[in-house]
Amino acid sequence: MIPSRRRAPAAVVGLTVALGLLGPARPARALIPALEEYNEPFDLVEGPVARGAAASRGLQPEFELSIDLLSAYVFRGYNVFQSEGQGEQKWVERPRIIWTVPQTGFSIGYAAANQISGDNLVSNVAAGLGAEQDLFASYAFARRERFGVEAEVAVVGYPGAEARLVGTSAPYFFSLSVEPRYRHLAFLYLGYIAGFRKGPLEAVEGSQGYINPRFEKRFDFGERVELELQFGAGMKILQSDLSVVRDNMFDVLGTATLYYALNDVFYVGLKVGWAWTNFTPSKDPDTGQTITPRFADEYVPFWGVTVGAEFLSRGSASTSVPRHRAHTM
Repeated sequence: MIPSRRRAPAAVVGLTVALGLLGPARPARALIPALEEYNEPFDLVEGPVARGAAASRGLQPEFELSIDLLSAYVFRGYNVFQSEGQGEQKWVERPRIIWTVPQTGFSIGYAAANQISGDNLVSNVAAGLGAEQDLFASYAFARRERFGVEAEVAVVGYPGAEARLVGTSAPYFFSLSVEPRYRHLAFLYLGYIAGFRKGPLEAVEGSQGYINPRFEKRFDFGERVELELQFGAGMKILQSDLSVVRDNMFDVLGTATLYYALNDVFYVGLKVGWAWTNFTPSKDPDTGQTITPRFADEYVPFWGVTVGAEFLSRGSASTSVPRHRAHTM
């Protein structure tokens, strides 16, 4: 994504960041941001999937519900809801619903990224940023093999956006992605996003490619406790000329999440994370002086909690597979 610098008009900042948000978020299934984690829609980052006791027994849930409360909404290294600085903590609510066809790799789902704190909450929603809504569908090939691939398509919309600010009602974006993986340990996310009904975004980059190699490791402590570690780095391909370095062109993300299964259905989790992205020198619009960002201006720590539930289909006994959706963080 190509976030406008902090001194840009609020509407332009919101829409520009929103465009970049599409793309793993996972939970890691987030397409852009919620679309993410998750790699968040298409969660940049991450995405908790089957976390109950049933998952630890090798069962794949058919229906999953979860909600994350995080101190900052970070997507591809960028603190999306910030107003003055990358390190700001403005809380986000990220609900997620996923249905998987039993005994197949096909899933469909809904996710969102709703800002719930901060003095810029209302303006972010009006600018098409603070109330993101995502719909996605994915298919995991060779789920039980050493090598596999997951493909995903997602649409991300901002129904709360005001036409007088963004130039159109309900702006939305599309994202396509493919993610090869090895032994559910090493992942290579390749994504492409395109905006529709962009309004003032016509003057900004209308599409973006994204490359994100990522590693994930999980440790079991008994039948109910699991620690998940993730680390990845990404690069945005905004134009064919890669010799020009732009804001938020590179990013790094690391997270640690401790999950506890309350029973065979419900689980809770605690997450801490750290993200970084690059900022280039810019001129102060008032003084005309060149401002060179410090390292402290480019990173953001964050933390939060997750509550979720997973329901198995009758007779389900397939191997649980970690899914990484384009929109998650």
